Amino acid sequence: MNFIVTFCEGPHDSAFLARILKTNFYKTYHIKISDYPYPLKEMFLNSLKNNNYEELNIEQISSSMLPRKILKKENNIILLYALGGNRQYDRVKNILEKFNDIVNNNSNNLIGMDTENSYNFIFFNDADEDLDEEVKKINTFLYNFYGKEFNIKHNDIKNKFGIYIFHENNKGTLENLLKEIVYLDNKKLFNDIEIFYNTHFDNNRLKRLKIVNQSGILVEKRESNFQKEYPLKAKINIAGQLQNSGVSQVVTIDKSDLITLNKLQNNKKVQEIIEFFKKVEI
Repeated sequence: MNFIVTFCEGPHDSAFLARILKTNFYKTYHIKISDYPYPLKEMFLNSLKNNNYEELNIEQISSSMLPRKILKKENNIILLYALGGNRQYDRVKNILEKFNDIVNNNSNNLIGMDTENSYNFIFFNDADEDLDEEVKKINTFLYNFYGKEFNIKHNDIKNKFGIYIFHENNKGTLENLLKEIVYLDNKKLFNDIEIFYNTHFDNNRLKRLKIVNQSGILVEKRESNFQKEYPLKAKINIAGQLQNSGVSQVVTIDKSDLITLNKLQNNKKVQEIIEFFKKVEI
Protein backbone atom coordinates (compact mmCIF):
# COMPACT_ATOMS: atom_id res chain seq x y z
CA MET A 1 0.00 0.00 0.00
CA ASN A 2 0.96 3.62 -0.54
CA PHE A 3 -0.09 5.86 2.35
CA ILE A 4 -0.48 9.58 1.63
CA VAL A 5 -0.61 11.31 5.02
CA THR A 6 -2.18 14.72 4.45
CA PHE A 7 -2.12 17.52 7.00
CA CYS A 8 -4.94 20.07 6.59
CA GLU A 9 -5.62 23.17 8.64
CA GLY A 10 -9.15 22.17 9.53
CA PRO A 11 -12.23 20.10 8.70
CA HIS A 12 -13.27 22.46 5.87
CA ASP A 13 -10.06 21.64 4.01
CA SER A 14 -10.35 17.90 4.54
CA ALA A 15 -14.00 17.93 3.41
CA PHE A 16 -13.08 19.84 0.25
CA LEU A 17 -10.11 17.62 -0.57
CA ALA A 18 -12.22 14.51 -0.04
CA ARG A 19 -14.85 15.83 -2.40
CA ILE A 20 -12.46 16.68 -5.20
CA LEU A 21 -10.52 13.44 -4.78
CA LYS A 22 -13.72 11.53 -5.46
CA THR A 23 -13.67 13.07 -8.95
CA ASN A 24 -10.41 11.14 -9.39
CA PHE A 25 -12.09 7.83 -8.50
CA TYR A 26 -11.18 7.79 -4.81
CA LYS A 27 -13.80 6.35 -2.49
CA THR A 28 -14.46 6.91 1.18
CA TYR A 29 -12.60 4.24 3.13
CA HIS A 30 -14.36 4.30 6.48
CA ILE A 31 -14.55 0.76 7.80
CA LYS A 32 -14.18 -0.90 11.19
CA ILE A 33 -10.81 -0.05 12.73
CA SER A 34 -10.05 -3.76 13.07
CA ASP A 35 -10.45 -4.16 9.28
CA TYR A 36 -7.88 -1.54 8.24
CA PRO A 37 -4.63 -2.92 6.77
CA TYR A 38 -1.34 -2.92 8.64
CA PRO A 39 -0.14 -0.62 10.12
CA LEU A 40 -3.26 1.56 10.30
CA LYS A 41 -5.23 -0.89 12.42
CA GLU A 42 -2.41 -1.17 14.95
CA MET A 43 -1.75 2.57 15.03
CA PHE A 44 -5.40 3.50 15.52
CA LEU A 45 -6.04 0.85 18.16
CA ASN A 46 -2.89 1.77 20.08
CA SER A 47 -3.84 5.42 19.92
CA LEU A 48 -7.24 4.70 21.44
CA LYS A 49 -5.79 2.40 24.10
CA ASN A 50 -3.05 4.81 25.10
CA ASN A 51 -5.22 7.91 25.41
CA ASN A 52 -5.63 9.02 28.99
CA TYR A 53 -9.24 10.08 28.58
CA GLU A 54 -9.49 11.25 32.18
CA GLU A 55 -6.98 14.00 31.36
CA LEU A 56 -8.82 15.18 28.22
CA ASN A 57 -11.79 17.49 27.88
CA ILE A 58 -14.71 16.51 25.66
CA GLU A 59 -13.41 18.46 22.65
CA GLN A 60 -10.00 16.78 22.80
CA ILE A 61 -11.11 13.16 22.81
CA SER A 62 -11.18 12.95 19.00
CA SER A 63 -7.74 14.57 18.73
CA SER A 64 -5.55 11.53 18.32
CA MET A 65 -4.05 9.50 15.49
CA LEU A 66 -7.47 9.16 13.90
CA PRO A 67 -7.78 11.10 10.62
CA ARG A 68 -10.81 13.18 9.79
CA LYS A 69 -11.34 11.23 6.58
CA ILE A 70 -9.72 8.28 4.79
CA LEU A 71 -10.00 7.64 1.06
CA LYS A 72 -8.79 4.79 -1.10
CA LYS A 73 -8.11 4.20 -4.77
CA GLU A 74 -6.46 0.94 -5.81
CA ASN A 75 -3.28 0.72 -3.67
CA ASN A 76 -3.35 4.37 -2.58
CA ILE A 77 -4.78 5.34 0.80
CA ILE A 78 -5.11 9.02 1.69
CA LEU A 79 -5.39 9.98 5.35
CA LEU A 80 -6.77 13.51 5.80
CA TYR A 81 -5.89 14.99 9.18
CA ALA A 82 -7.69 18.18 10.25
CA LEU A 83 -5.31 19.89 12.64
CA GLY A 84 -7.52 22.69 13.92
CA GLY A 85 -5.40 25.51 12.49
CA ASN A 86 -2.18 26.05 10.58
CA ARG A 87 -0.14 26.44 13.76
CA GLN A 88 -0.94 23.02 15.22
CA TYR A 89 2.54 21.63 14.69
CA ASP A 90 2.49 19.72 17.99
CA ARG A 91 -0.11 17.37 16.53
CA VAL A 92 1.82 17.08 13.25
CA LYS A 93 4.91 16.21 15.29
CA ASN A 94 3.03 13.53 17.20
CA ILE A 95 1.67 11.94 14.01
CA LEU A 96 5.03 12.05 12.22
CA GLU A 97 6.72 10.45 15.22
CA LYS A 98 4.32 7.51 15.09
CA PHE A 99 4.91 6.93 11.38
CA ASN A 100 8.67 7.36 11.77
CA ASP A 101 8.68 4.71 14.48
CA ILE A 102 7.23 2.25 11.97
CA VAL A 103 9.43 3.22 9.04
CA ASN A 104 12.66 3.30 11.07
CA ASN A 105 11.81 0.60 13.63
CA ASN A 106 12.60 2.81 16.62
CA SER A 107 13.07 1.09 19.94
CA ASN A 108 9.80 2.42 21.39
CA ASN A 109 7.79 1.08 18.48
CA LEU A 110 5.40 -1.72 19.46
CA ILE A 111 4.06 -2.33 15.96
CA GLY A 112 7.20 -3.45 14.19
CA MET A 113 9.05 -2.12 11.18
CA ASP A 114 7.11 -1.70 7.96
CA THR A 115 9.14 -2.71 4.91
CA GLU A 116 6.18 -3.39 2.62
CA ASN A 117 4.37 -0.06 2.33
CA SER A 118 5.39 3.41 1.13
CA TYR A 119 4.65 6.72 2.88
CA ASN A 120 4.23 10.31 1.72
CA PHE A 121 3.56 13.38 3.84
CA ILE A 122 1.93 16.47 2.36
CA PHE A 123 0.73 19.77 3.82
CA PHE A 124 -2.26 21.88 2.76
CA ASN A 125 -2.34 25.40 4.22
CA ASP A 126 -4.00 28.72 3.54
CA ALA A 127 -1.72 31.46 2.27
CA ASP A 128 -3.46 34.01 4.50
CA GLU A 129 -1.40 37.16 3.94
CA ASP A 130 1.71 35.63 2.35
CA LEU A 131 2.11 32.35 0.46
CA ASP A 132 5.91 32.38 0.75
CA GLU A 133 5.73 32.88 4.51
CA GLU A 134 3.46 29.84 4.96
CA VAL A 135 5.77 27.72 2.79
CA LYS A 136 8.74 28.89 4.88
CA LYS A 137 6.98 27.92 8.13
CA ILE A 138 6.39 24.36 6.93
CA ASN A 139 9.97 23.98 5.73
CA THR A 140 11.23 25.33 9.06
CA PHE A 141 9.06 22.88 10.97
CA LEU A 142 10.39 19.96 8.91
CA TYR A 143 13.96 21.16 9.43
CA ASN A 144 13.44 21.34 13.19
CA PHE A 145 11.81 17.91 13.25
CA TYR A 146 14.24 16.01 11.04
CA GLY A 147 17.40 18.05 11.57
CA LYS A 148 18.04 18.47 7.86
CA GLU A 149 17.33 21.13 5.25
CA PHE A 150 14.02 21.15 3.38
CA ASN A 151 13.38 23.42 0.42
CA ILE A 152 9.90 22.44 -0.75
CA LYS A 153 7.96 25.00 -2.75
CA HIS A 154 4.22 25.46 -3.25
CA ASN A 155 2.71 22.67 -5.39
CA ASP A 156 5.98 20.77 -5.04
CA ILE A 157 6.93 17.24 -3.95
CA LYS A 158 10.46 16.41 -2.79
CA ASN A 159 11.56 13.11 -1.29
CA LYS A 160 7.98 12.13 -0.42
CA PHE A 161 7.16 15.48 1.23
CA GLY A 162 4.90 18.04 -0.40
CA ILE A 163 3.29 21.45 0.12
CA TYR A 164 0.19 22.94 -1.43
CA ILE A 165 -1.06 26.40 -0.44
CA PHE A 166 -4.59 27.65 -1.09
CA HIS A 167 -4.24 31.17 -2.46
CA GLU A 168 -5.33 33.83 -4.90
CA ASN A 169 -2.45 36.01 -6.08
CA ASN A 170 -0.28 34.70 -3.22
CA LYS A 171 -2.86 35.60 -0.54
CA GLY A 172 -6.14 34.18 0.67
CA THR A 173 -7.66 30.92 1.83
CA LEU A 174 -9.57 27.86 0.69
CA GLU A 175 -12.68 30.05 0.46
CA ASN A 176 -11.19 31.93 -2.50
CA LEU A 177 -11.20 28.68 -4.44
CA LEU A 178 -14.64 27.73 -3.11
CA LYS A 179 -15.94 31.07 -4.35
CA GLU A 180 -14.81 30.27 -7.91
CA ILE A 181 -16.84 27.07 -7.73
CA VAL A 182 -20.02 27.92 -5.82
CA TYR A 183 -20.57 31.38 -7.34
CA LEU A 184 -20.41 29.90 -10.84
CA ASP A 185 -23.94 29.68 -12.33
CA ASN A 186 -25.39 31.21 -9.13
CA LYS A 187 -24.95 34.93 -9.84
CA LYS A 188 -28.42 36.08 -8.67
CA LEU A 189 -28.28 33.96 -5.51
CA PHE A 190 -24.99 35.41 -4.38
CA ASN A 191 -25.92 38.95 -5.42
CA ASP A 192 -28.95 38.65 -3.13
CA ILE A 193 -26.81 37.17 -0.34
CA GLU A 194 -24.35 40.06 -0.75
CA ILE A 195 -27.18 42.57 -0.26
CA PHE A 196 -28.53 40.63 2.74
CA TYR A 197 -25.11 40.39 4.36
CA ASN A 198 -24.22 44.04 3.87
CA THR A 199 -27.66 45.14 5.11
CA HIS A 200 -27.69 43.12 8.31
CA PHE A 201 -24.04 42.76 9.29
CA ASP A 202 -23.25 44.69 12.47
CA ASN A 203 -19.60 45.00 13.39
CA ASN A 204 -20.45 45.56 17.06
CA ARG A 205 -21.90 42.06 17.26
CA LEU A 206 -18.41 40.67 16.67
CA LYS A 207 -18.01 41.34 20.38
CA ARG A 208 -19.76 38.26 21.74
CA LEU A 209 -22.49 38.66 24.34
CA LYS A 210 -21.79 36.89 27.63
CA ILE A 211 -23.74 36.31 30.84
CA VAL A 212 -21.75 37.65 33.79
CA ASN A 213 -22.39 37.25 37.52
CA GLN A 214 -22.00 40.67 39.14
CA SER A 215 -22.37 40.34 42.91
CA GLY A 216 -25.19 37.84 42.58
CA ILE A 217 -26.93 39.63 39.73
CA LEU A 218 -26.82 38.17 36.22
CA VAL A 219 -26.14 40.72 33.53
CA GLU A 220 -25.23 40.56 29.86
CA LYS A 221 -22.01 42.14 28.68
CA ARG A 222 -20.13 42.11 25.42
CA GLU A 223 -16.55 40.90 25.32
CA SER A 224 -13.89 43.54 24.81
CA ASN A 225 -12.29 41.77 21.85
CA PHE A 226 -13.75 41.56 18.36
CA GLN A 227 -14.09 38.13 16.76
CA LYS A 228 -12.57 37.92 13.31
CA GLU A 229 -14.97 38.47 10.45
CA TYR A 230 -15.04 35.93 7.61
CA PRO A 231 -17.45 37.43 5.05
CA LEU A 232 -16.80 34.86 2.34
CA LYS A 233 -17.31 31.92 4.69
CA ALA A 234 -20.55 33.47 5.91
CA LYS A 235 -21.92 34.04 2.41
CA ILE A 236 -21.09 30.53 1.22
CA ASN A 237 -22.71 29.07 4.32
CA ILE A 238 -25.85 31.20 3.88
CA ALA A 239 -26.21 29.71 0.40
CA GLY A 240 -25.57 26.22 1.74
CA GLN A 241 -28.33 26.56 4.34
CA LEU A 242 -30.93 26.78 1.57
CA GLN A 243 -30.35 23.11 0.80
CA ASN A 244 -28.97 21.62 4.03
CA SER A 245 -30.60 23.45 6.90
CA GLY A 246 -28.76 23.93 10.17
CA VAL A 247 -25.51 22.28 9.10
CA SER A 248 -21.94 23.48 9.41
CA GLN A 249 -19.89 24.70 6.47
CA VAL A 250 -18.11 21.33 6.52
CA VAL A 251 -21.40 19.67 5.56
CA THR A 252 -22.10 22.36 2.96
CA ILE A 253 -18.75 21.59 1.33
CA ASP A 254 -19.37 17.87 1.58
CA LYS A 255 -22.99 17.74 0.40
CA SER A 256 -24.11 20.92 -1.37
CA ASP A 257 -25.01 20.87 -5.05
CA LEU A 258 -23.44 24.31 -5.33
CA ILE A 259 -20.39 22.12 -5.98
CA THR A 260 -20.84 19.81 -8.95
CA LEU A 261 -18.75 17.29 -10.85
CA ASN A 262 -18.73 19.51 -13.93
CA LYS A 263 -17.48 22.53 -11.98
CA LEU A 264 -14.72 20.53 -10.31
CA GLN A 265 -13.61 18.92 -13.55
CA ASN A 266 -13.39 22.33 -15.26
CA ASN A 267 -11.68 24.29 -12.49
CA LYS A 268 -7.95 24.74 -13.14
CA LYS A 269 -6.97 24.91 -9.48
CA VAL A 270 -8.97 21.81 -8.60
CA GLN A 271 -7.27 19.93 -11.41
CA GLU A 272 -3.91 21.25 -10.20
CA ILE A 273 -4.61 19.74 -6.77
CA ILE A 274 -5.57 16.40 -8.32
CA GLU A 275 -2.33 16.41 -10.32
CA PHE A 276 -0.47 17.28 -7.11
CA PHE A 277 -1.81 14.13 -5.46
CA LYS A 278 -0.98 12.07 -8.53
CA LYS A 279 2.70 12.90 -8.00
CA VAL A 280 2.70 10.67 -4.90
CA GLU A 281 0.38 7.94 -6.16
CA ILE A 282 1.56 4.53 -7.28
